[in-house]
Amino acid sequence: MSSWTQGMSQWWLRDVSCNSFVQAASVGWLVGTVLLIAGKPEGMGLMYALALISVWAAGALQLIRLRAQEGLLLIPGAREHYLRQLAVVLSLSSVVTLLVPAVFYPAALNTLLLSISLAAMFLLYSTQTPRLFYASFFLYFLLVFIDDVVSLLPNWVPSLILIVSLVILWRHLSRPDALKWHPAASGITVSGAEMGWMWIPGITDNSLVIRLSHKLFPLSFFSGPMLGSFLMTLGLVALLLGWFLPVADIKFPVEFVLLQGAGITCMLVHWTRVLRLRSQDTLLALPVFDGRRGLMEAMFHSQLWLLLLLAMNSAFVMILVGFVYGFDWMTLLQLILLQTAGCALSLAVGSLCSRPLHLTLLMFYLILYSALGGVLFRLALDDALPLLWIGWQILALVLALLALKWASGKSVVSAA
Repeated sequence: MSSWTQGMSQWWLRDVSCNSFVQAASVGWLVGTVLLIAGKPEGMGLMYALALISVWAAGALQLIRLRAQEGLLLIPGAREHYLRQLAVVLSLSSVVTLLVPAVFYPAALNTLLLSISLAAMFLLYSTQTPRLFYASFFLYFLLVFIDDVVSLLPNWVPSLILIVSLVILWRHLSRPDALKWHPAASGITVSGAEMGWMWIPGITDNSLVIRLSHKLFPLSFFSGPMLGSFLMTLGLVALLLGWFLPVADIKFPVEFVLLQGAGITCMLVHWTRVLRLRSQDTLLALPVFDGRRGLMEAMFHSQLWLLLLLAMNSAFVMILVGFVYGFDWMTLLQLILLQTAGCALSLAVGSLCSRPLHLTLLMFYLILYSALGGVLFRLALDDALPLLWIGWQILALVLALLALKWASGKSVVSAA
């Protein structure tokens, strides 16, 4: 193991779990660079922060994998080799990412410095307690608020936080027992990959969750009761944010949370389907479908139910928030139309994915949906002709549903 690059492609790219985070980082760098070239550097910082978080999350996963493979720790020099490789990858990616805004848009530097600090602490604690890696979803969610946090801090504070975080991380990884075998690490690397690294509260035995899972069958077959739990959690989180953020004088539209949460949900269902594709043979063996055509129709209907439940979830949250802070029917209508059209297209894109490599396309669409969804929603609200916007949104919804109908037939593929 003389070169730090030895085994790099197998360790970082061939593993589906790690590769998914590397792909997300690649998309973040690509979109951020395009925004910079297009003269929109304000969005570059968030995209580069997304890329950095993804790379560091991949690094955290590598250390958990190292703790899961007891035999690998017995190989002389293996631990030192992978730590050296990890240090080079994280250092190079972070430095290069910081150099771009340092030259072209210095205002984004503190956002990226704080993102690296956040990622470093996540790597530290998820390495110590592997189950914490399930919280990687919340790491991405915190990026939404990172610019607001940076604006409250003096300019020198993000640099200090980064230095302290890196020192603490280095001291921990330098300990001889830092990466000793952990009994929970192996199960987390396997189940986490299949479930899209989502962590949700332990409410999977709730009767409502079970009924939601039944309603969403066969879509829920690949993710289990997690899908119903995530729907309930999304509504609860959005409702609490909608009620309490205005009390703290934080201007953050709850509509954005609902849009992003719905998009993530639709990506998650096909993420789990692709990574558990062999389970489809079990589905076909059940005496509940009339062959592949019956399964195709059931997949389409279950995705329609998911769109309906997401729309009802958003409407319920908006109405309850509106009871406290005022309500606008036009805002609700445009949110439902935009969310449902975007999610229907997301499900259509996901239905076309049949290999782990295709998940890059799904993640790219999620980023596009997240960016355009917020922009289009604000434009629709500010436009002087809301009825014209509603007409366009209805047309987009019809086209997206037609695309979903066509793509649903492609979701039933051979696992071989």
